[in-house]
Amino acid sequence: MNDAGTGNVRATVHVGGDLTGQLAIGHRIRQNMGQFERGDPITAAERAELTALFDALRKRIAAEVPVDQQGSALDRVDELADAVTDEKPELSTIRAALTWFRKKLPELAAPVKDLILNPLVSRVVGATGEVAAAEFGEFLRGVAG
Repeated sequence: MNDAGTGNVRATVHVGGDLTGQLAIGHRIRQNMGQFERGDPITAAERAELTALFDALRKRIAAEVPVDQQGSALDRVDELADAVTDEKPELSTIRAALTWFRKKLPELAAPVKDLILNPLVSRVVGATGEVAAAEFGEFLRGVAG
């Protein structure tokens, strides 16, 4: 609620219980976070699940994309997979792969976007601890939009 004429914002917040993490209250707050904390290492089951997600996209390309475009599409999927699973994930490569699909094969842009937004991808990227949380969050908001 604004104080009349002052432009100040007042808020009342009650926090209780056994909570951890950050809390920001105010008007036009900007938070910058550091690196993702390295979580537990990615399990073999998670790696298999991630591989299955990329394999499903490759199968869809084989089934739906004209033969003359399949090679390029599969190259983008390989680049995307490498960018996600690399020791230092490459957000620019992930963005470029999605942009390529949006321009060249728009009918597959939504499945590529869904793969990028999959929580497992966030988990894999976060486990490396090499990408700043704020940077990755901004990137995901850009992809979702």
